[in-house]
Parts: sequence; structure tokens; C-alpha cells
Amino acid sequence: MPYSDQDLHDALAKVREKGASVRAAALEFSIPYTTLRSRLHGIQLRREAHKSSQLLLRIQEEALARWVLIQEGLGAAPTHA
Repeated sequence: MPYSDQDLHDALAKVREKGASVRAAALEFSIPYTTLRSRLHGIQLRREAHKSSQLLLRIQEEALARWVLIQEGLGAAPTHA
């Protein structure tokens, strides 16, 4: 099961505030060790680091995806053009 943003936040807090080891916190919250270590060292999520180069806002992308699925349900899936 993938970890949630809250799991990551809790694991970071445990390491920073309670002095837990990175490996122990990663195991407890089922987060990959390298992911937790990277966040502790300030490395951003890929989607956050490349946010400025995205053509659509996240809300626009979600609305477009919903529209495509609705069109597919109606039997009129949009073309690539």
C-alpha cells in the first residue's frame, strides 16, 4: 500500500523532533528509505520541482481528465487532434 502525504509528514516529524533514525521511521511508516532521506535533505517532489514548466494547472488537468472519461462513456472519445 502506498504511503500518504500524512505518513511522510509524520515520519519527518518523528526523525526531526523525536530523534528517531531515518531507517526506523521509514520502516514504521512504510516509506522508502531514500524518499524519506531525500525529503530530510530538502529535495523536492518531482511534481513540485517541475511545477513551473507545466502547461496546465492541476485543477485544469483534472477537469480535462474528467471530460475525456465522460466523452468515452458516451461513446465519443476525443481524438488526439
